[in-house]
Amino acid sequence: MYCAKIIYPKSEESFFDFDHYFKVHLPLALSSIKPYAEVVKVEVDKGVGGMVGEEDMPYHCICSVFFNNSDGIDGFRRLFATPEDGQPVADDIPNYTNSRVEFQFSQTLEHN
Repeated sequence: MYCAKIIYPKSEESFFDFDHYFKVHLPLALSSIKPYAEVVKVEVDKGVGGMVGEEDMPYHCICSVFFNNSDGIDGFRRLFATPEDGQPVADDIPNYTNSRVEFQFSQTLEHN
């Protein structure tokens, strides 16, 4: 399985509106990616703290979008390289966060 992780770092000045993220952004993003990649599942991690507590929490949110194969990652990249489809998704980001979005693409491995 392959995964696109969308990571939202936390800073003193940053905010994150989970209500908007779940009601508006995720539905928009998932409908926009359909022509490019088949999403297997989505997991959203809401940060609650770091090793010390809430004050050292490194991320507001990490969203993991899973695909059966690496074609999904290629499709994710193609979505954002296609302005008419990717730009509305990108334009919505300031409506729920001012965090500098980071991306990581991974192969998901299991340990038994």
